[in-house]
Amino acid sequence: MVAGLPPEPRSFRPHITLARLDRSAGPVEPFLLRTAALRSAPASIDAFILYESRLGHDGVSYDAVARYALA
Repeated sequence: MVAGLPPEPRSFRPHITLARLDRSAGPVEPFLLRTAALRSAPASIDAFILYESRLGHDGVSYDAVARYALA
């Protein structure tokens, strides 16, 4: 126990969400084919923010947890 709470039973799975498709979108393959050629110009990044997502009945909400400056 940590702080009087039992450990989280689910395994932690860090990931980066690039797109979210619900079941009404159908198979993912057409989406991947349509977006395979997407590119962006190079960009300078001076920090990144770690977000926590919570999936609820009204969709997903995101809360900033920490900001990390890049040197």
